[in-house]
Amino acid sequence: MGAPVILALLACATSAQSAPPVETASSAFWAHWGDGKAEVDTYDLVQPRYGELRPGTAVLIFVTEDFSWSERVKADAGAHPEGDIRKVLKLNQNRDFVTGIYPYHTMTSSFLRVDGGERMDRFDPLKVTFSAQEWCGMVYDELVMGPTTVAVTPHTYFDSDTMTPYEKVVPTDLVYEDTVPVLIRGLDGAYLEPGASRTVPWWPAQMEQRFAHKPVAIGTATITRASASEPRTVPAGTFTVDAYTVAVAGGVTTTWYVESAAPHRVVAWSSTAGERGELRGSDRLPYWQLNKPGDVTERARLGL
Repeated sequence: MGAPVILALLACATSAQSAPPVETASSAFWAHWGDGKAEVDTYDLVQPRYGELRPGTAVLIFVTEDFSWSERVKADAGAHPEGDIRKVLKLNQNRDFVTGIYPYHTMTSSFLRVDGGERMDRFDPLKVTFSAQEWCGMVYDELVMGPTTVAVTPHTYFDSDTMTPYEKVVPTDLVYEDTVPVLIRGLDGAYLEPGASRTVPWWPAQMEQRFAHKPVAIGTATITRASASEPRTVPAGTFTVDAYTVAVAGGVTTTWYVESAAPHRVVAWSSTAGERGELRGSDRLPYWQLNKPGDVTERARLGL
């Protein structure tokens, strides 16, 4: 992301005549998410690609970090003034699957602000990136969000893809599909009450946009929480879950099954396109420190 685009976003963010009160995370949130560890969840994955359902593995990683508002990167300790730091919850979504002879490796990183500010709400994303690597080539997208705009910088191997950076004006209540696994968990208060629903402007997942080789089109989706909890059995065990259904207008409907008890992990999901994920293993650990040869045994605890 170039400096002029970021400066434009900052100018837009600070031009308001008045700003709403800043909402901050509760002590209960930080009691769990401020321990310096990440939650690592692994899943048996079924991924649609090229008209077939492909078996694979997905890993979702949730962790809090210090984030630089001006640079939109993870902030190293002492490298930025205090006023430039925003606390974020980072979600890394990794998918690995094989199509015929060659493998796919994809990763989507979403950085959601923990506290409100700059005319943005709690758990609004500040940045989303996506990359995909396979034997034909690789693509990379970066989205940087302001209160009413998103600046998109795409990079691609494919001639038919959009490669020119652009900026879109977006509604303030826009929901980005890539952030849904955080929103529906209700990490500091329920996203929806039982039986409730809401219809929102919708930004599709970056992976789906890239696989379709089409420019992004903002649509609408209706998110509904089931009125009652239910049991669900997955490789990791049997859980009591709350179902959240995301019905995209003119598109796919996905049902997410979220653990009813804290910490409200994503237990499973399934879509009308055939995509499925089922929890295989879960742990909280500082995975970035576990890089020595003997640490490979930690993978077995995660079902990998």
